[in-house]
Amino acid sequence: MSQNLNDVTNQVRESTEHAAVLLHAVGEVGESVQHVHNIVRGSGGTLLNNVASMVAGFKAVTQVVRQRMKHEGGTHNGG
Repeated sequence: MSQNLNDVTNQVRESTEHAAVLLHAVGEVGESVQHVHNIVRGSGGTLLNNVASMVAGFKAVTQVVRQRMKHEGGTHNGG
């Protein structure tokens, strides 16, 4: 009976060690997934900000070009 109890105790200990290793690995995978998610979310926000900045810059350049074309067109045509 004592030997059986020792065997069961050893099996429980080994199972607990395997479970701890498995849970640690799952935790690391979860952290990796969270890290990738944060990178994607952060880069997505950065990408969105970059696109919005480019659009705003394009609009500003377009307005300046239009104003210069009007101004230059007026002096050449009127002068």
